[in-house]
This record gives sequence, C-alpha cells and structure tokens, in this order.
Amino acid sequence: MFRSSSERAANNAVRTELLCSLGQGFGIEGMSEKDGKVTFSDNFRNYNIRNKSMAFECIKTVLRLYGGREVRNFRRRKSGGRKMKVVWLAAVVLACSVLPALKAEGEAKPAPLRLLTTAEMPPYSYRDEKTGEIVGEEIEIARAAAEKLGRTLEIRTAKFPELLPMVSEGKADFAAAEISITEGRLQTVDFSIPYATEGGMFLYRASDPMPTMIRAERMRVAVMDASIYDFYLSLHGIDPVRYDSYEPAIQALKEKKIDAVFYDSCTVRLVAEQSGGELAASRLETREHFGIAVRKGNTELKAALDEVIKARRAK
Repeated sequence: MFRSSSERAANNAVRTELLCSLGQGFGIEGMSEKDGKVTFSDNFRNYNIRNKSMAFECIKTVLRLYGGREVRNFRRRKSGGRKMKVVWLAAVVLACSVLPALKAEGEAKPAPLRLLTTAEMPPYSYRDEKTGEIVGEEIEIARAAAEKLGRTLEIRTAKFPELLPMVSEGKADFAAAEISITEGRLQTVDFSIPYATEGGMFLYRASDPMPTMIRAERMRVAVMDASIYDFYLSLHGIDPVRYDSYEPAIQALKEKKIDAVFYDSCTVRLVAEQSGGELAASRLETREHFGIAVRKGNTELKAALDEVIKARRAK
C-alpha cells in the first residue's frame, strides 16, 4: 500500500526500468509495458529464442514485486536452460532489491530549513536547562512549517543584531526571537502573520522604585542592540546601554551595573517570576506584534508558517 501518489509513481518508474532492462538482456523486441501490463507484438509470439520461458518467469517476478497485473501474447516454450534461468531470476531479485535503494540514494534530498534564534527568549525560544535542547513556541511553529514542506529543521544560534542581516543575505531561511514586525524591517525581510502580541516593559530590582519612561531618562537602562525597544527608548530621548544578548543584561541588572532592562512583556514577566522576588516587572509601556522573519521572496515558507500560526490560534 502506497502512502502517496509520488510513492506509487516512483514504484511504477522502477518497474518500467527493470522490465526494459530485462527486455534488452534477453534480446526481446516488440515488448511494451504500460500501467503494469506487459504486451508482446504478434510478430514476437512465434519468435523462437533459447530462454523464452526463462524470460517469462523473470518478467512475472518483476510484476509480482512491483504490482503489475498480466502478461499478454506471450507463448512459453520448454527450454533446457535451467541453469541460466536460475541466474536470471537471481539477477532480477537482486535488481529489485538494490535498484530502488540506488535510485533513492541518487535522488537529491531537500536541504534542511535553517532557522536562526538567540535561544534566550522564554517562552518563545530558549534552551532547556535539563536537555540543552532549544525549545519554545517559535521552535514548535518552525518545526511544524518544515514538516509541512517535507523538510528537516536545522536550528542555529546568533546574536540578536545578526539575525535579520543573515536572513536577508541568504545565510539562513528564517529567524525567530520575539522579532517585532515594523515597516523598516519589512524593507529587508518578509514576516509571517503575528504569532503573539506583546509590549515593552521594564525589568528592575524589586527593591527599587518602579521605572517609567520619565524616570528612565535618569536611569541606566539596558536594551537589546538593534531591537525595537532600542529605537523606542532613543525616540524618547533615552540613551540606553546596549547588549547583543539578553542574559548578560539580566546579570548586569542583578549586579547593579544597570538600573533596568527594557524588553518584551512576556519575557520580562517570566524572568521576574523565576527570580524569587529579586526582580520585578513594570507596567506595560508599548504594544508590539511578533512575527517570524523570512527571506524575501520565499513565499512557500511564509505560507507554511502562516498556516501553522492560524491553526494554533484556532485551538
């Protein structure tokens, strides 16, 4: 039972190739095959070849293994070539087992889809502390999209400022790291439909006053370099401390090297909850739509991502 029409077509192609090879090996002329039916012309019916009966058995073997149905206009004659018959039958069985493997090996496998992430944006993309595996909602979406396209997924990590340039330059197929969809970024990459809507807020030490945009003008506030929050603070006249990775910024906050980190609400809340009361989250300051960045023109991948995201929303 074939799982797909492509598998059936591949099977039929192998069967036809084997039958043609048999015909040439036996010196048979006037033999044709279509949809598993082998037919011999009237001129061949009385054509006396030494191993005609052996040829018949070999052809039947191929049809039995590859789903053929009948042999027409083939008149068998007795032949004493038993030794030759055994050799040819062995050859057919060998060809039937080896040829498909060789064809499959020779066929080019689709290249894996290359996903870039920082692996430090829980719960969307982060490294599991127990297994070391990169997991999260963004990873699940990317893996499901790859499966729809019949591709495997290859996950690579990079610093946040490197993500979009690498996708734009073709060094990766897509990137996911809580990337906000903006008009400026749409000039260099395409985006999936939003998989989440979050906003920017401050992560700060719980023992300090809660930051606001006005207070932040007199504070040392960290952001991810080239992130939407970097631009947002700059627009408000705040010169932030820029990091190319999220975790060092949190560590700097704990060590009192900075006063706050401004980042997306989902990650900030989660880090605050897991800090044991050491850190806290401010109120929401902005609202952003997160999407998965795709290399421009890759409409197939974008469509697969959109389909997966829509299905997850519907649940």
